[in-house]
Amino acid sequence: MEALAHPFFDELRDPNTRLSPTQPLPELFNFTEQELSQRPDLNRILIPPHAEAALRQRLNLDLYLSPNARPVRAFMATPPPSGEASGVIPLPNATVAPLYGAPAASGGDAGASGGRGSGAPLQPGGSAGSESAMES
Repeated sequence: MEALAHPFFDELRDPNTRLSPTQPLPELFNFTEQELSQRPDLNRILIPPHAEAALRQRLNLDLYLSPNARPVRAFMATPPPSGEASGVIPLPNATVAPLYGAPAASGGDAGASGGRGSGAPLQPGGSAGSESAMES
């Protein structure tokens, strides 16, 4: 959310910005309640005045634009600092599979073909090597 509030994206928040003279921008400000709960302090920057009406049709936008709005920690991956609201369960730590060298998720026989998910690291040629190539 912090990245979206960067001035680089100010042009997208301008109501006069268009893809072409005849084509407007697609819907860019259809944030979910979860997204607006992450950093309520940025919502006044993220939601331009011309986009508020459309959001108000879907949700109570005042909850997310209030100066007293607080982040909802249940959506955050890190636990709250000590002393903050308790009883909120943070998201568990997730493990991330490597880009290569991981078993195939489909259960197919990708290992026999030496393709993605073969368990072998990529060799300089960009393909997974065989065991004999790895030993040399």
